[in-house]
Amino acid sequence: MDGATGEDRVTLSPAFKFAYESPTQRVFLLDGPVTYLCDGVAGTLLRYQGYSIASSQSSVDSHGELLGAGATASLMANQIAGCTFTYTPGTAERGGLLSLSITVSAAGESISLLSQIHMDNVP
Repeated sequence: MDGATGEDRVTLSPAFKFAYESPTQRVFLLDGPVTYLCDGVAGTLLRYQGYSIASSQSSVDSHGELLGAGATASLMANQIAGCTFTYTPGTAERGGLLSLSITVSAAGESISLLSQIHMDNVP
C-alpha cells in the first residue's frame, strides 16, 4: 500500500516503455484473461476465467483448449440462437470499435441485442 487509502503502487521491473502515449494517462491492470465463447450447437454463452495468459489467443479459443489450460466455465446465457463479436482496429485518428451482437430465441420468438463499445487508447 502506498499513498491514499485503497491505492497500490505498481513498479514495472525491468522498466517498460509503452509503444504509444496514453492521451488520458490511464493504464489498466488485470488478474488474468477472460474469454466469452458462444456455442451455437448447445445454444449457450459461456465465460471462462482462471487460466494463464497465452502468447496467442488462438491457442485457447475452444471449450476443450480453455478447460485444458485450467479455465473454469460459467454459464452467462442460454437459448442463444447466434452471436457475433467483431473488433475493428483503431487508427491514429480514432479508437477501435468492439461490436457484440447476440440473438436469443425461445418459444418461436427471437430478439437480437447489439452493443458497440469504443476502445480508447488504440492503436
